[in-house]
Amino acid sequence: ERELAEQLGVSRIVVRESLGRLQARGLIEIRPGVGAFVVPMPDHSVTEPLGLYIRRHGVGHVHLFEVRRALEPQIAAAAARRQNPRALALLAATQRRTAAAAADLVRASADPDDAAFDDEARGDERLEAFAWADLSFHVHLAQASGNPLFELLLLPLVEPLLEVRRAGARRPGAADRATAEHAAILAAVVAGDPTDAATAMARHLDSVVALLQPTGTPPPSEAQP
Repeated sequence: ERELAEQLGVSRIVVRESLGRLQARGLIEIRPGVGAFVVPMPDHSVTEPLGLYIRRHGVGHVHLFEVRRALEPQIAAAAARRQNPRALALLAATQRRTAAAAADLVRASADPDDAAFDDEARGDERLEAFAWADLSFHVHLAQASGNPLFELLLLPLVEPLLEVRRAGARRPGAADRATAEHAAILAAVVAGDPTDAATAMARHLDSVVALLQPTGTPPPSEAQP
C-alpha cells in the first residue's frame, strides 16, 4: 500500500479502498499480513452478470432466440471447421444421452401401464433429464467451436430457457424432433461441413421458436423486419 500510494500520489486510505473494491469484484485476493495478489478471472464472473441482467430485466424468449439465431449457426459452423476429436466425442455422447432421455419420455407417455406414468415426481425427473441433456448439447457444441467467447456468450442465453425445454418436451413428438435435429447438426459437424452445420442449427432454432409462436406466425428467420 505504501509503495502504491507513493507511485500514484494518493493517500494509503485511497489505495486501501481501491484494493477493497478490486477484491469485491473478484479481481484480486488480499492476504492479511502478506499482500494483494491478482487472481484468474473465473467464467462465472462474466456469465452471472449477464444472466442476472436477463432475469432482472425480464428479457423475453423471443429476444433470447433472436440472439441465439444470430450466434448458434456460427458456433456450429466453427465446430465443423475445428474438428476437435475430443470435443466431438463429448458432443456425440451428449447426443446419445439426449436421445435416451427422449426415448424414455416417449415410452412413458405411450404406455399407461408404466408404473411411473402417473408418478408426477418421476415424470418431472424425465423432463429434467431431457431438458438438461438438450441444454448440454448446445453448450458442448460451443466448446467444440474452439472459441471460448462462444461458450461465455451462449450459457446465459440458454439457461433461462430450461422451462421452455421442459414445456416443449411435453408436446407429442417434440422431444423426438429435437433429438433428430440435434443429430443432423452433429452429422454436419462431424462431416466437417460448416454450411450444412449452420443451416441445421438455424432450422433447429426455428423449430423450437415455432413452439412459442401463435399458429401462423412465421419464425424470426422468415418474418419481415
